[in-house]
Amino acid sequence: MKSLLYCLALSCSFIAVSPEVHAQQKASIGCIDGAIRQQAQEMKDHYLKQGFEVFRDAMISMSSQEPYPVIVQLQKGMFYQVIFVGNALDSKLKMELLDGHDNKLDEKTAERNREQPNYISYSFTPEQSDTYMFLLMQKLKNKDMCGSFTILQLKSDKKNATVTPYQGEPAK
Repeated sequence: MKSLLYCLALSCSFIAVSPEVHAQQKASIGCIDGAIRQQAQEMKDHYLKQGFEVFRDAMISMSSQEPYPVIVQLQKGMFYQVIFVGNALDSKLKMELLDGHDNKLDEKTAERNREQPNYISYSFTPEQSDTYMFLLMQKLKNKDMCGSFTILQLKSDKKNATVTPYQGEPAK
């Protein structure tokens, strides 16, 4: 009986430290990339001056071609501006929007060269209050990288404001 328990405990310890278990924990919030942070702040400032406020904001660690999910509760009729800034060297940037039933509502892709922006700026007004998922992805030669993801919402007293899109330069 002791040997059976010993074998069981040993098997469980191998499973607990296997690489497959830890591989899923790579993506996280809180990476540091000064260039991405500066560009994201510039974009946020553009919209803050037009009556938006920050709803969600994070620097995220990402792996090349692996989707990074962001799940948020959004309110019907609110005007949101979504900003996803990627690495200046990435070759592709992608953002998908799904509703609470996993129906794809929209997809934005930036297949890029150095002349095209390394960001996606997207306006969205939900038709219903729901939990929404943004799937973010970058492609950069199978490397890990940072990204910035921000959701701004138009302040309730600015509902009739005219919003001008961000027209910044691509990162060099």
